[in-house]
Parts: sequence; C-alpha cells; structure tokens
Amino acid sequence: MKLQKFFVLCILMGFICGCSIIPERPAMKINYYDLGTPDKKIESPSFSLIPGKIGGISSYTQKMVFRDSENQLHFDECNRWFCPPEEMLKAYMTDVFSRKDNSPSGTEEKKFTVSASILRLDGDMNVKTANFTVKYEVADQKTNIVFCEVYSKSIQLEDMTASAFAKGISTAVYQTLVEMNEELKKIK
Repeated sequence: MKLQKFFVLCILMGFICGCSIIPERPAMKINYYDLGTPDKKIESPSFSLIPGKIGGISSYTQKMVFRDSENQLHFDECNRWFCPPEEMLKAYMTDVFSRKDNSPSGTEEKKFTVSASILRLDGDMNVKTANFTVKYEVADQKTNIVFCEVYSKSIQLEDMTASAFAKGISTAVYQTLVEMNEELKKIK
C-alpha cells in the first residue's frame, strides 16, 4: 500500500513538474514588409486619381504567400506584410498619385476614383518570381465606370527571399499603375 502511494505521488509530482522540465521553444522572429515608397510619382497632367475601395482574395492575410508547386501554396509564418495587402495597395496608390494641384486657375480638373481587386499576390518558389494580378476599375465623378482592366505581372527575382519578394511585388504594383495611367490618358 505504501509502495502504491509512493508511485501515485511520483506520478503526480511528474505531472506538476513536467511543464518546467520541458524547455520552451524560442520565440519565432517575425519580419514585416511593405511596398515601400515609390521611386517616382506618376504624372497625370489633365486629371487626378483618387484611390477608392480596394478588395482582394480573403485568404491573403498579412502572411506572405508562396507557391511550392502548381497547386500548392503555403503561408509564411515568419515573414508578413505590415498590414493587409488591400491597405498597402491603397496607401501605395495614394502616395504614387499624390501631387500638388497644378491645374491652371479657372479650369476644372477631371477626377477619377480608382478601385482595385487583388486577384493574385504570391511568390513562386520554383521559378523565383513575384506574381501580382489586379483588376482596376476607374469611375468618373458621376460614378460611371470609364475603364476596367486586369493587369498581371511576374517579376523575376535573383533570390527567393522575403525581402526580394516584397521588392518584386512593389515593382509589379508600380508597373501596373503606370500602365493604367497611360490608358487613362487616352480617355477624353
């Protein structure tokens, strides 16, 4: 009976002390990235662009997404976007289209609202590319859609690091905005 109590006591002590015996995993360092600041502003001499509603695929969280194979994605636990991609795109668009009002006095400048839906935002591990696909819709002041286009960019990366991926996505976003701006210049 004493031996039985001794074993029960030992097991209980093992449970109580067990947590302190097993070492804790070291905390995982998390790196945060954003799109940075655009190198150049996009000039639109005859109109101004105002970012509107920005949407995206709901699975794109702040975690970076990488494609391991054609149909396999993984979310990177250690490398994340500073904020949700939709918010990053809106801030980037605001920055890239911001300019002083330099329209001549007495003339009214055209204003367009640019809405966007992020359709793809991932890095392909096999071919080392940063992939960005977005649908831009541009509405005039009366909310009539005057332009709607899907742009897709794959930026080749020298190495597949989170930093290179973020820079590649920033380049892709800028290129799509430049192309959209050029198309909008054709609208009378």
